[in-house]
Amino acid sequence: MEPSVESPSSSSHPNQGPTSFMGSPPLPSPDSDKRFWSSLRGRVDSLLEQRNAKSSNLNMNKSERVKRLKEDSLLLLRGFDSVGYTLSQLSNNLDNALQLAVAMATKTASLARELKSLKSNICFMQERCAILDEENRRLRNGVSTGVRPEEDDLVRLQMEALLAEKSRLANENANLTRENQCLYQLAEYHQLTSQDLLLSYDEAIGMCLDFSASPPAIVKEAEGQGQGQGQRDCIDKEITQTSRADHFSFSTSLDELHQEE
Repeated sequence: MEPSVESPSSSSHPNQGPTSFMGSPPLPSPDSDKRFWSSLRGRVDSLLEQRNAKSSNLNMNKSERVKRLKEDSLLLLRGFDSVGYTLSQLSNNLDNALQLAVAMATKTASLARELKSLKSNICFMQERCAILDEENRRLRNGVSTGVRPEEDDLVRLQMEALLAEKSRLANENANLTRENQCLYQLAEYHQLTSQDLLLSYDEAIGMCLDFSASPPAIVKEAEGQGQGQGQRDCIDKEITQTSRADHFSFSTSLDELHQEE
């Protein structure tokens, strides 16, 4: 909108006359209007430029502020991550320390029990040492006075009984060792004889069940049966002879061992 410029007219003051016409200011010229409008336009442009500069500065400040806020938020997130990592490490360290403390507590309890048992053992050993010192003192006093106390006789009898028991147990151990050796030899002998009997029985069965040849006559069959029976008798005699010889040798070895004892 262009502002309207009011010019002084005679209609506004009808009663002034010619004196008022001579005293009124002169009318503005077109050059002065142009200068006025140009200065007004320049003023408006400068105001608009200042406003745009302010808005641009505000936008720049806002963008910088947003950028700074983003950077600060990223830094805060990184700080929170590092804090969380350190907290997790601290929790792990606390768990390890707790486990170590529990282990140390259990170890301390076990050591306390061992110390208590050692103390009881030491007390028992001290009492035993005191008893032995008293017995030793009595023995020394008895030897010095020439009187043999009853405790000495009791200890001597106990030692003799222990030595006799030891010799008896040693003899029994030797006898049991010899019997064990004899039983082991007997088991080996029975194993070998059973193997020989099985082999001889298998050979006899194989000879009786040999069907590789052609079927002979009835007379030949009878002769073959007689020969087979004779072979069986021979095998049985050999087995009995070997078993008797082995039994005789084993019995002689047992007699020798008993004679050595």
